[in-house]
Amino acid sequence: MSAPFDHKPAVPYQALQVPPAALERGGLEVLRCAVIDDGLHVTLRPVFDDTRMWGRVLADVARQLAHAYAHQERGNVADVIASIRLAFDHDLNVPPESHSEVGPLT
Repeated sequence: MSAPFDHKPAVPYQALQVPPAALERGGLEVLRCAVIDDGLHVTLRPVFDDTRMWGRVLADVARQLAHAYAHQERGNVADVIASIRLAFDHDLNVPPESHSEVGPLT
């Protein structure tokens, strides 16, 4: 499971849109990820005093991913969450084979 990220490169870079609620009400971006040359590149803000909050953030991301895959009829929510959980638990315990970088911490 710790194989390099399997994704076709996109040139030029294809950024996601800002969430509509952020445009309406403001907010603080805490995490941005990009797959570049089979590696994960991340910029982040370690804003939470209680680091368990990152667990909540990652759990919410997993739920939103599961719903997105279900919406695209690429799996059901429970199976996608189970698959993400399995990979998450495995990859936390196995050093990655691909190169990952964390960008500026601001």
